[in-house]
Amino acid sequence: MKRFFSLLLASLFFVLTLCACSPNASTPSDDSQGVNPAKVIINEVMSDNENLTMGHALDWIELYYREEGTVDLSAYALTDDLSSPYAFPLTDRSIREGEYLTVVLPQDAPFHLSSEGETVYLTCQGKPISQLTFGASTDGESFSSEGVCEYPTPGYANNREGYLSYLEELQLPPLILSEVLASGDGYDWVEVKNNSTQPLNLSGYTLTDKRKEPARYQVPDVTLQQGEHFVVFCSGNSSLGKDHAPFKISSQGEKIYLAKDGAFTDVLILPTDLVKNESYGRFGKALRYFASPTPNAENGEGYENTVPAPVASVASGIYDAPVTVSLDGMGTVYYTLDGSRPTTQSAVYTEPITIDRTTTIRTFCTDGIRVADPAAYTYVIGPKHDLPVVTVSIPQESLTGEETGILNHIEQTFEYEAQLTLIEDGEEKFSIPFGFRLHGNDSRKGAKQNFQLRFRSEYGVGILKYPLFENRSFDEFNSLLLKGGSEDWANALLRDELATAVVDGTTALYAQGVKPVVLYLGGEYWGIYYLRERFSDDYVASHFDVSEDSVDLLYSSGGYAQSGSAADFTALKNYVKSHDMTTNEAYEYLTQRIDVTSLMDWYICRSYFGDRDVANIRRFRSSQGDGKWRWMFFDLDWSFYINESPVAWFLKNGGGDHVLINAVLQNPKGKDAFLKRYGELMNTILNEGYINQTLDSFVSAIQSEIPRDRERWGRTETQWNASVEKIRNYVKDGVRTQRVKADLQSYFSLSDVDMKLYFGE
Repeated sequence: MKRFFSLLLASLFFVLTLCACSPNASTPSDDSQGVNPAKVIINEVMSDNENLTMGHALDWIELYYREEGTVDLSAYALTDDLSSPYAFPLTDRSIREGEYLTVVLPQDAPFHLSSEGETVYLTCQGKPISQLTFGASTDGESFSSEGVCEYPTPGYANNREGYLSYLEELQLPPLILSEVLASGDGYDWVEVKNNSTQPLNLSGYTLTDKRKEPARYQVPDVTLQQGEHFVVFCSGNSSLGKDHAPFKISSQGEKIYLAKDGAFTDVLILPTDLVKNESYGRFGKALRYFASPTPNAENGEGYENTVPAPVASVASGIYDAPVTVSLDGMGTVYYTLDGSRPTTQSAVYTEPITIDRTTTIRTFCTDGIRVADPAAYTYVIGPKHDLPVVTVSIPQESLTGEETGILNHIEQTFEYEAQLTLIEDGEEKFSIPFGFRLHGNDSRKGAKQNFQLRFRSEYGVGILKYPLFENRSFDEFNSLLLKGGSEDWANALLRDELATAVVDGTTALYAQGVKPVVLYLGGEYWGIYYLRERFSDDYVASHFDVSEDSVDLLYSSGGYAQSGSAADFTALKNYVKSHDMTTNEAYEYLTQRIDVTSLMDWYICRSYFGDRDVANIRRFRSSQGDGKWRWMFFDLDWSFYINESPVAWFLKNGGGDHVLINAVLQNPKGKDAFLKRYGELMNTILNEGYINQTLDSFVSAIQSEIPRDRERWGRTETQWNASVEKIRNYVKDGVRTQRVKADLQSYFSLSDVDMKLYFGE
């Protein structure tokens, strides 16, 4: 079914677009050889720009990249003929995570998109990596891989949210078509409005209902002040006056064009369902219906041509017995129970639905023309939980399918659309579509895997807005993690979360927020998990109130760029290797480039916790802040195990940044600051009392759920208790503190007087 909304976007707005460079058929230079193609896809195309959505009538192709980082597109090209794979090179372009890059095909492009439909390809080094086949355009539609889009949205997701974002960013032309009446008690009429901030003379403007005849009606030589209107009566008889056009407007749908000096400047496409005396036009940048037309005056708010989402008779929640749910919606109501997004090919609601296991009903309705926003209702059937409940509703094929099941193919980065619901304090807090994928490295191989939750506009919601973590001042997230204990899942189930909570807010380290929950995955009980923040440029932007573009975020001991660039960090390491760090000049330079306390805290806390799995290290900076590098603290599943783990090992070998910590320690000021900081942290958080207090809070939160979780994963509560006791033994009677002090005294050759100075003994 072709939805009405494919007709809704109807304006020649002046848009900032990424216009194509002068095309040529040359092969990219040798510098591009050896590129590993990124997962850039062709996301949307428009072959017959009837709506003038890009401010002109040219074809455009939209690319999308969902993975992390930025892709240099110098080795990429567009073509509609694989015998000419380099037809339209994308030289000097790049695309970053989550970006929709719109490429306009100018008049002299080597190919154009056929209005009859064809296939367009994205190539990398001459090989196709993405393609989109589209059909014939009958009314200026845009196309995605799923067919006709509801709205042409160049530069944005192909859904309602993308359309609204597109409208927000549009630049309206100086003179706009503001309101049209196609069927009334008198003449049809078209209203234009001076949308600029200056007086505007209308000479040179023309009005038409035929694209091939832009000058059917010459607008009179009048001047409109800012915000003023002029009404043209479409009587079909221009002899009636200068304000009468020689054409009428069809009540069955019509395109009205505004042109200046022969070039189209605006267009309004009227819907087919306008009733008598109902007008259509703009409220701000949005297109609305108006039950009370307002010629020569400002438009009211009007209404959008949508229908309400279906309403369920039973609220989402946790129930101890099966529930029977009725759906109430206008027109035909469609729904799914398997986690998939409903379409017009889904089941049609005809009678109440009995839910006897944990299930999410995903639904929408349509009256054949208007389409409701989707809705979801989640029912957890079974025993109550003390913890908040998270459900991930997803088709079983996406989880365990032989070819592409996420859980069966840990080496792949499969991502599938799913529905995420949080039920807390007995009520649903949010339920939104999102992207679901595996997370981690070695933890992927375990039975209880970790997952990424990616909120993308392509799924309908680009940002989750909810205050998930009590100790965070912000409530917007582009991505999250669901961690099930990681490599500690079979033991205490909380080592990483414990170590994180100890340092979070008490040190200069940046940690991931923690919220323990119960997870139901694909309708099945999956046990205790933790909602966690995910380290990304978005994390830095939220914590520092900076833009994501300003962030350099590096991962692993090698210091590779996850976002931004590693150049500054590499140069800094080279500096400390080539300079005498005992000098005050060199040390002061280092302190201007890094947050020294953050670096110290990473090595202090890591060495105290004894986790030698130090390759997974992240550091970041923002060019909008002070530009200093800071350290993130995570992947601590092996903490609180080996009490004999010496501090010296971490300083000599730990985390790939030991060249920096040792540069600090070579300087007398740096060494003194490091030892004082170690003593300070042992007196506040790195001690038996504080660690046990933090541990007790986690044990209290999850203990009631432990029996069921352990049974689900083939473990016992006795084993869990023993693992928790092992953590307590790690710090019991100050044993770890005494071992650390002895290590520090030996490594730095400290006297007893020094020890008393730094550690109070």
